Amino acid sequence: MSTPKTPHVKTPTTHTVTTYLPPQEIPIEQIPIHAKLPIRKDGHPLLAEILAKRENLYYVHYCEYNKRLDEWVQAEKMDTTKVEMPVHKIIQNSDRKGSDRRTGTGRKTLKGKLHSYTCSQNAVRVNAH
Repeated sequence: MSTPKTPHVKTPTTHTVTTYLPPQEIPIEQIPIHAKLPIRKDGHPLLAEILAKRENLYYVHYCEYNKRLDEWVQAEKMDTTKVEMPVHKIIQNSDRKGSDRRTGTGRKTLKGKLHSYTCSQNAVRVNAH
């Protein structure tokens, strides 16, 4: 005898959307992972996202640049007067608007973690009220 087949139930999946508050001044000790701020590189300020912290060093991804340029930088190179704080929101796939699997639009993820791709194209800035 064979066992009856159970119907396939599709479970809703979720993804994370990250938005950013307007730039503000924040002490270096309070800046969280995924915050964005200008960093001096070769004498020029470049917008970067913090990916990791270790004592006085921060691993950053320069927005609009290839991830091979990601590097550890000292806190002294960071402009803490223009920090864009991240706001993460988890939503169900059924709630997604403006995203279509067939066209490949929407958030890119890597094993459930935010990918540095969010730094430039899918990040949204919101106004604080």
